[in-house]
Amino acid sequence: MIVNVLTPPMPGVVKIGRTDNQDANNRIGQHYTTGVPVPFTLEYACKVKNPDEVERALHIAFAPQRINPKREFFQIDP
Repeated sequence: MIVNVLTPPMPGVVKIGRTDNQDANNRIGQHYTTGVPVPFTLEYACKVKNPDEVERALHIAFAPQRINPKREFFQIDP
């Protein structure tokens, strides 16, 4: 599994998540729907053995910058 950092078409915002896809670029395509005017940009991707733990740790570390507690979006620089 891959942990990734994506930037949506919103300045100053990043999405921190994980994917089961072997290619993080496939995840970008999944986010590019009719509600999104331009595709996300892949800023960083890393294969890890424990993606749930890594994702959780990053969400905790950046919790003060989280935009919505139910979403994986943060107001931080990539």
